[in-house]
Amino acid sequence: MIKRITLLHNSSNLVKQNVDDVVEFIKAVEDASASIEAAVEEQSAVVNSISNFVLSLNDKVMLSETHTQEIIKEADKLATLIETL
Repeated sequence: MIKRITLLHNSSNLVKQNVDDVVEFIKAVEDASASIEAAVEEQSAVVNSISNFVLSLNDKVMLSETHTQEIIKEADKLATLIETL
């Protein structure tokens, strides 16, 4: 009877150790998942920042192009005026 109780006790200890190992593994997976989530959020913020910069740059290029076209028109008018004089 004592031998049987000892076997049950040892078996229970082994089961507890296995459960503890599983719990530790789950915690490690949760930690890794949290790290991945944080990295994804950071990457998303960087992508949004770059996107905003590119859009802003595009607006400035378009404005510069408009100003350049206006300058060309005025230069053509001046050239015509000079030829007339």
